[in-house]
Amino acid sequence: MNVDASGVVSHQSSVTAQTKNGLTVNATGHITAIGSIPASDIPKATSSAVGGVSVGSGLSVTGAGQLNHTDSVTAGTTSGITFNAQGHITAATALTGSDLPTSTTSAKGGVSVPSGALSVSGAGALTHDTSGVSAGDYTKVTVDTRGHVTAGTTLSASDIPDISAAKLTSGTIGTTIIANDAVTGGKLADSSTVRFAGAPDTAGVVNFGTADFQGQFLYDEYHDDLYLWTGNSFKSIDIVSGEIVLAGTYDASTNLIASVTPKGTSIGLTVGQPLIAPAASNSNHYVTVSQSGTGSGNAPAVALAPPDFLLSTGSTWEVLDLSAALAATAANNVSFAPAGNIAASNVQAAIQELDTEKASLSGPTFTGTTTFSGNVNLGTAASLVFEGSSADDYETTFSIVNPTADRTISFADVSGTVVTTGDTGTVTNGMLAGSIALTKLANLTSGQLIVGNSSNVPTAVTLSGDATISSTGALTIANDAVTADKLADTSVTAASYTNASITVDAQGRITAASNGTAGNPGTVTSIDVTGGTGLTSTGGPITSSGAITVNLDNTAVTAGSYTLASITVDAQGRITAASNGTAADADKISEGNTEAEVVDTGSNGHFKITTEGSERIRVGPAGQIGIAGANYGTSGYMLVSGGASGTVAWAEPTAAVGGGSDRWAMEHDNTVTTSYTIGTGKNVISAGPLTVNSGATVTVPSGSSWVVVD
Repeated sequence: MNVDASGVVSHQSSVTAQTKNGLTVNATGHITAIGSIPASDIPKATSSAVGGVSVGSGLSVTGAGQLNHTDSVTAGTTSGITFNAQGHITAATALTGSDLPTSTTSAKGGVSVPSGALSVSGAGALTHDTSGVSAGDYTKVTVDTRGHVTAGTTLSASDIPDISAAKLTSGTIGTTIIANDAVTGGKLADSSTVRFAGAPDTAGVVNFGTADFQGQFLYDEYHDDLYLWTGNSFKSIDIVSGEIVLAGTYDASTNLIASVTPKGTSIGLTVGQPLIAPAASNSNHYVTVSQSGTGSGNAPAVALAPPDFLLSTGSTWEVLDLSAALAATAANNVSFAPAGNIAASNVQAAIQELDTEKASLSGPTFTGTTTFSGNVNLGTAASLVFEGSSADDYETTFSIVNPTADRTISFADVSGTVVTTGDTGTVTNGMLAGSIALTKLANLTSGQLIVGNSSNVPTAVTLSGDATISSTGALTIANDAVTADKLADTSVTAASYTNASITVDAQGRITAASNGTAGNPGTVTSIDVTGGTGLTSTGGPITSSGAITVNLDNTAVTAGSYTLASITVDAQGRITAASNGTAADADKISEGNTEAEVVDTGSNGHFKITTEGSERIRVGPAGQIGIAGANYGTSGYMLVSGGASGTVAWAEPTAAVGGGSDRWAMEHDNTVTTSYTIGTGKNVISAGPLTVNSGATVTVPSGSSWVVVD
């Protein structure tokens, strides 16, 4: 407040007189007038401050200052949104299928998801349903009507159409495309894998010629030897024919000769006698051990087993230990090429697979079609019984009368019904092969014939008239019974002929005749025959009388009989060389020093495999596995490998033991007598106390541990 000199009280203000926000203020700060607030005095609203706003499109203000939406829509609900007449949204719901327009090929819109092809997640993600096919590459697929792959597999031969070989115009067929066992023997040309050398030249040398490829065989037919082309030369791959000679078999259990060959007889071997002393006369002759035992006498005093050889060097009988070589190989180390229905890849697994899948010997049951590649032998008193088309109380039984000799009943290669002795009216003319044997006809009186009578019935009658027939079939024509009228005319003209040229038929009749001209007679003064290749003539020339003899020349072959002969024939068909051959062993398959042999020795029949001349493995008569012969091991023992270059041997297993069926303890020796190095990266545990003998060392490498539990 302020009081001037006159005593007038007034406001003291620093306000400049003005009009703002509709109010007029004087210099003393007194409101002197009130009016409307002009728009220019209202601050504009911002995103962070309150202020005045102007009414834009879509809004309106009444005279009373009421702010409204401009009304340009009819209240309703569209696509899940409900709005009033002022355009305010008053409610909202989720869209439904009916809210969306249907899509077309030219307009966007909603689509439905068919089952079994597409699916939609809760988040609206559209995915393609799985068709049941695992992801991967397939050469053959199955597609449904939508084009979806519903199955995938590999192509089979029937999926590929036949294509003419004429379509192949370039390139080569790789060896990987040709299947194993696809090239059959019929596809191989003669001499494609084996070349043949013939007789030697004048110097006695067989020309082998040039091989077509490395690994090609050559068979020397003259010397009966087999060779293999190494790329540089032909190498013999067998024992040269005649180099060693089989003389017989030797029973090591009795140390007597069991059998002899002709070669064995020639050197003095006798069945039932001991082995003869070695000498120059029996050098390179050998006998095969047929029964196991220990040699004595002239035989080496060592253990012998089939199929060991005893070979004479001229001074001693040496043992070729074939049985040990075969026994040194475990069956699971012998490879086997899977074939047929056997999937195993080694002999042990193949034998086990056969044992698992074999048919029972006692009453096996076969379902479906069963094929037997060999004979089906039925035991004594056995019959074939067929149930027929329905299982009932009636069967057909094939019963065989006990034969007194080998019999064979053959079914013809035709379809039809088998005729039995109980049939009547079954045999027809079409079933008869050829004529009916005369012994099947009723007896006739001697000299009678079977003639159809007036009723067309076969009847026995006696030949009458100008001819008779005897019981031997001789037809006798009565004298003077054949008249000229009975003879058939020929084409010859009845007449007389001079120096006639005539033709006579098989009945002695003149069938042609003509006059001839008398010739000038001559004289033969000499005749001779000259021998050709392989022929020699003697006795010529003949000038008056005599005989010329033509003889077949002798060849170098010795007259006699030959067994499994190897012969040489010249261009004239003469045998110029011949020698006895050797029968192949039907029970043995050989390739170089490797053999597989079936040995039938009665109760000790077995199968054995030999490599490098020694028996490695054997399958005994009871199915046992033998190592190095008949070494079947001790019951409960196991096969232990000797490593890459060692042999397999039977050994006692170090498995857990117990007092009964329980297995709770591991037993081992308590003294180390031999030095041993623990494998790198391996740990060992032993039970103490444990003594390491002097001179024995246990080496524990870095990274390994040895724990002794006391």
